Amino acid sequence: MNGSFAYRNARNSGPNVFGFDDTGKTTGINASATWRYMASQRVNFSLGYQFSRMTMRTTPYFANRENVSGAAGIAGITRNRGIGGPPSLSFSSGIAALSDAALSLTRNQTSA
Repeated sequence: MNGSFAYRNARNSGPNVFGFDDTGKTTGINASATWRYMASQRVNFSLGYQFSRMTMRTTPYFANRENVSGAAGIAGITRNRGIGGPPSLSFSSGIAALSDAALSLTRNQTSA
C-alpha cells in the first residue's frame, strides 16, 4: 500500500498607487492512494485513486463594502456588493491609472 498527500496555501496582496489593496488566495490539495497485490510472481493486481483540487480567489479592495451610491440614492448603479468600486480610468498624459481587480472564484477538481 502506498499513499501521498500535499497541501498548498498562498495569499497575496497588490496595493496600487492609491493604496487600494486587492487580495488573492490560492489553495491546493493533491492526494493519492495505491494498493498492489501480488498473487504470484507473474500475476499482480493494482488499484489506485487520485484526487486534486485547486481554488483561486481574487477579492477587490472595494468588494463587500458599504454601498455609498445606494445610500445616496443614485440610481442605475449595480447593487452587487462584490463588484463595487471605481471605474477603470487611464490617462495618456502619464498620470497613474485607476482600476480595481475583478472579483473571481475558480475551483478546479479532478478525480481518477
